[in-house]
Formats: sequence, C-alpha cells, structure tokens
Amino acid sequence: MKRRNDFFYFKEDFLNNSENFAAAKGIHDVDYCLERTLKDKYINKESVSSIEVEGKSKLDKVFYYFSMHKLRLLYSLSRIHDKNIFLQYPFYKGKILDHIMKNMMKKNQVFLIVHDVDSIRMESVNEKEEIDILNLAHGLILMQGKNMKNWLINHGVQVKHILTMDIYDYIVPDFIPSERHLTNEIAFAGNLRKSSFLDQLNKLKKPFKLNLYGPFYEDRQKALVLNQNVRYWGNYSPIELLTELKGSFGLIWDGNSIDTENGKYGKYNRYNIPFKFPMYIVSGMPIICWKDSGIADFVRKHNLGLCINSLNDINEVVSAVTPEQYQRMRIRVLDLRKKLMTGELMANAIQEAIDLWK
Repeated sequence: MKRRNDFFYFKEDFLNNSENFAAAKGIHDVDYCLERTLKDKYINKESVSSIEVEGKSKLDKVFYYFSMHKLRLLYSLSRIHDKNIFLQYPFYKGKILDHIMKNMMKKNQVFLIVHDVDSIRMESVNEKEEIDILNLAHGLILMQGKNMKNWLINHGVQVKHILTMDIYDYIVPDFIPSERHLTNEIAFAGNLRKSSFLDQLNKLKKPFKLNLYGPFYEDRQKALVLNQNVRYWGNYSPIELLTELKGSFGLIWDGNSIDTENGKYGKYNRYNIPFKFPMYIVSGMPIICWKDSGIADFVRKHNLGLCINSLNDINEVVSAVTPEQYQRMRIRVLDLRKKLMTGELMANAIQEAIDLWK
C-alpha cells in the first residue's frame, strides 16, 4: 500500500446533539475534534446510521438504505483505497454499510476511535468477529484506559499502535456549575432501563438519598416511586442534564446487584470508561464508583471522589468525609472540567495518532 501524508475521516454529522441519547453526544464530540483537526477532509458527503431508522418499519428501512443518495454513498465508499482514515467504532450503520466499512479497512490504513467493545457487554456480538475487525486497523484510539487495552491484547488484538484515554471529553459551551456542598444526597444519571441494580435498592441496609435521571421502564419507575429515599427527576438531553443534577456526588454503578458490579454490564465496567464519568465532572460533581471499575485508579490518583465495595458502603464512606476534604475534591474536579469541555484530550489523541502514522 502506497504511503500518503493526507488524513481523512468519516463525518458522523447525522447526529443531533440535543437528543436525550448519550451515544449521540459522544460520537458528535469526536466528530467535532476530527473536523477541528482535519478540517474538510471527510470521505463522505452524507452519513448512514442504523440509529436513524431505529423503530421504523422494514419498508421504511429499505427506502432509507436504498435511496439514490444512500446508494451513491455506498458506491463511493466502496471505491476508496490507499488513504489514511479515522473511523469511529462500533459502526452501527446497518449490515450493508458495516460490511463496506470493514472492506474499506482492508484497502486503507485506518485508525479506529473505539467507543465500545460490544462483545464484552452483549451476548449477541461474537468476540472473535469483533477482534478480527479491530485487527484490520492500523491503530486504535481507545476511549478507555489500560484495563481495556490489556483485555484486548489478551483476547487476540495484535494492532501495533494502541492509544488509551483515562477520561474523554464532554464538549459544551462554558457555564457556571452549581455550588455543591457535602451531603449524603447522590445523583445517578444514565439509561435507567438497563440499570437493574435499581430494583434492589429496597434491600439496602443503610439507604441514602438518590436522585435519578434518564429513560425508564414504566414498571421500574412505579416500584421506585414507593421508595421514599429515591426521587426521579426526568429525562434530559446531555447538555440540559449538566445544570439539572442535584446532589453532592455522581454515582457510577452497573449490573444487577447492590453489593458488587456483576452481570454483563457490571463486568464491562471493569474495562470501560462510562459516558457519565466526564458528564459528572463537567457538572462539577465528585464521583462515587466501584473500587474495581475501570475508572477507580484514576479517581483515586486525582482525588476526584470515592471508591466503594458496595452501595451499602455509601453512607459510611460519605460520613467519613469532612467538608474540607469534599471541597478539595471539588477543586480537582473543577480543574479537570476545564479540559473536558474544549475537546483537548481527543484532539491530542488524534494528533498523536497522526504523528505515529508519519
């Protein structure tokens, strides 16, 4: 393959940053950083995404993927070769375009910007097939830390260049974060539909005040309404949420247990950096996370919050914090917040990847 010095990217401009959808915000932020670094050097004039047709009828999906505009896009992408290209992964563009993207990786030098490794958290995704896709890349930018890098290497990834991130950006215009003081009131924001540990909150030996934000299953919402320590505040966009969060700490927890993080999603948190981590930081809120999670070492090292064994530990651990210690955590959070809002971290990772290419 002929070496070229130009760098290109697949523009993910179909995403609306105001959607109440965390994945959309993360992909949009990376797209912003790629555009800022590479300007107008994108390889597509329009985008295709399975997200856009989620919930549509089969006929609507056929019209979407086989419109004249989409067919021209598929044809033009299939002819691209000998280029240096940044792609965001997972593709989530439907079977046809996903197949074209994989073929594109065989004919070009591709740096994948990896948001998630779905075979760890989804039984429907085959691990070997996913590892094979990652191995087609010239390099990876993992939006996860060393735990994910080690897992990938131990499971067969042999890519030469693997860059990691301890935390990633949450790009928003600057705003004055809410004042926060030490209480035992905790916020939890995210996809409440998959947060099955919420069903166990009534079994807590030492309950705490919990403010919930995000999409719910109706039966789970009805059950939690009966818990006097839980209050549901609604579902907000990733931008609106920053000024709506109430409490002293932001909780990062997953799985179906209050005692440890287990199940597919709990296991995934050993390797993943959840989207809610930078979101809490940008809102000015220190963190409470599981002691063995993928973010725990970073939280401890930078004094960004507290690490716990079980949700039953929250009252005791928070009670041991003095107001002065809490404000020191807040200062560290607010210092990091400034970097996350500008896209500095992803822009640096993209530039490092370009330097490795050269």
